[in-house]
Amino acid sequence: MSGTYLFAINHTAGDTKVPLDTPGTELLTGERAAGRLPVPAGAVRVVRLDG
Repeated sequence: MSGTYLFAINHTAGDTKVPLDTPGTELLTGERAAGRLPVPAGAVRVVRLDG
């Protein structure tokens, strides 16, 4: 699959949110992601950005 991907890895003990300039699809959950991507403590998110 070609495209642009954002990998967000949260190594901290607290939840965080990563700002997204471009919306996309979170590939591990299949959910749409836009604005701010929640990344729980110790979690990984992979977003295929639109465009």
